[in-house]
Formats: sequence, C-alpha cells, structure tokens
Amino acid sequence: MIAAGVLGIAIPSIGVRAYAEQKKAVLFRDRAKELLKRGYVELSGEDATDFLVGNSVLIKKTNLPWHLRTSAIDHRYYFSDRRTAYQCAAGDCWTDYWKVDGTVICFEFPSECDDPTYRLYSEPRLFKAPRPDKRTGVIGLYVTFNSNVHAVVKGNATISPLIDQPKGVGDRIKIRSGDFAEDIEASRKHSGDDQKVLVAGDRALSLLIGNTFMSDETATDQSGRIYSCPVEGYYYSLDGRIIMFNCHHAPNWPDTWSMHTANWKSAPGGRFICEDRSYGEHGCLTPIGMVYLVPSDHPDEWLALAQDFPRKISGYAGNVFGFR
Repeated sequence: MIAAGVLGIAIPSIGVRAYAEQKKAVLFRDRAKELLKRGYVELSGEDATDFLVGNSVLIKKTNLPWHLRTSAIDHRYYFSDRRTAYQCAAGDCWTDYWKVDGTVICFEFPSECDDPTYRLYSEPRLFKAPRPDKRTGVIGLYVTFNSNVHAVVKGNATISPLIDQPKGVGDRIKIRSGDFAEDIEASRKHSGDDQKVLVAGDRALSLLIGNTFMSDETATDQSGRIYSCPVEGYYYSLDGRIIMFNCHHAPNWPDTWSMHTANWKSAPGGRFICEDRSYGEHGCLTPIGMVYLVPSDHPDEWLALAQDFPRKISGYAGNVFGFR
C-alpha cells in the first residue's frame, strides 16, 4: 500500500513582517478603486458567501509581486458549502473551513481570520464582475493587500474528490469461504496456515473496486454519534481512480481531510495492481492491490484486510464517505 501521512500540507503562518513587506511591495496601488470605477461591485456578508458557494478562486503565483513568486505555488479553492472549502496545490488536496466577516473574505489562512494584524495588512476582499466572462468563466475577483488580484471562476476548478458523507459509518466486507475456496486451499498447502489468505491480481480487484479500505479510528459528534475518521484510507473508484485520504479530528474544530488521487492499472501477469505512474521498465514499483482474507467470528465467513502493520487497514463495503 502507499504510505500515509504525506497528504497533509502544512500552511505556514504569516507574521507582521511579511504583511508589511507585501504592503510595501505593492506601492499602495489601490486596485479596489480601479475595480469599482470599472463597474465591479464589492461584496460582503451573506452576499459574498452566496457568491462563492459553488464557485472557485484561483490563486496564481504570477499574480504576486516578483520577490514572492520563487517560494509560492498555485492554489485552487472550491467552496462546496457555507463552511467547507476544498484546496488543491501540487497534486494534493485538503479541506478547511472558511467564513466571511463583513468585507473580509477568509479562506487562505482560516486560523488567522480573527487576527487584527492579518485583517489590517491582507485585507482580503471580493468583487463581483459587471458581467461573467463566457470565454474564461471569470465571474469576479479576489483581492488581497489591495493589489494582488485573483480570478473567481464558475463551478469547481479543483482536481479534488468531493466528500458527500464525511461522517460515514461503514460495514465490513464479508466474504463466503466458497467464493475464494481455491485461494484458501492454496494458502493451506503452501503455508499450512489458513488464518491469513493472500488474494492478488484480478481476484483482488473484485474486492477492491467500489469499496473502501481504511484504519479504524473514530470520532464523536456533538450529539454523541460515533463515526469513522480514519488516519489512513483508500477508495478504489469504479472509474479507475484510487483516492488516498486521511481524516483529521481535533476537539472543538471541524474535521478536515487530506486527499491524493492516482490511477490504478493491472501489472503484467495480474499479480499486482499499481499506480499507473509507478510502472516503469523495471516493473511494478508500488504494489497497491493485494488483499488478505482473515476469518471472522462466523463460520465460513471471511473479512478483507489490506494490511495489518503499522496499522490495520480493513475493507468496508461500498463508498463509505461518498467520494465523487
């Protein structure tokens, strides 16, 4: 399996000096006034929230001052509802919360939304275009430091999978002994132990595709309901994607998710299933498609297991979290 823990991307904190350098760099060019003269309308409060939900903001390093471009990378944000934003950069995606407070549009650094220094220097503001641009899809502009201008576009412009059921509870995949009798018998002959039966290749695909494999961490919501919040998980979608995900839970904060998407392919001989980018001239570099059968508490019934070290990754029926 692909190692977990690489999906979360740390967001650096921004200090007073950085804000001051930004403010100095733009030479106080008032882009907000220019936009208002061109017919743009500044949005705030509920109007700004309604405008962003279902749409995206594109943060491009080419829109930053020259001295900040070297260390910057492009980010894309999609606002799926009034509190959750999906953010993608360099092939990885994650969720975070966002909010609008008056004219302050807060999603780049949500933990600093209420910091007076951040609000004073960054001044993140939202402007609706006089009319949508049918060619580019631009419907507005997001302005920071009163000078850095980024596009707001219609719809979801990220590559992130969306999560329809973030508080999903899964049912274990249950397998009848007769369905994999050959694999069980082969395991007995070779190892003398039928407590852990390896299934690989196309037969493993039948257990993987359309199902979720994840660790067993849980969290509890305010009403006392227990739901899954796995530290490591994989969903093998029907369209050939593998969605690798981590759920992050912290008391008194909304859960957040980290995600990375790859495509799977069968390796020659059907022994392994690989990330398509990992298959080279030397064969399958990252095998990801092996499944083990382990006995359940019921006679003639087995459960699916992807790995048991360093943490147990168990199989659950279907798309537990509603990835799409």
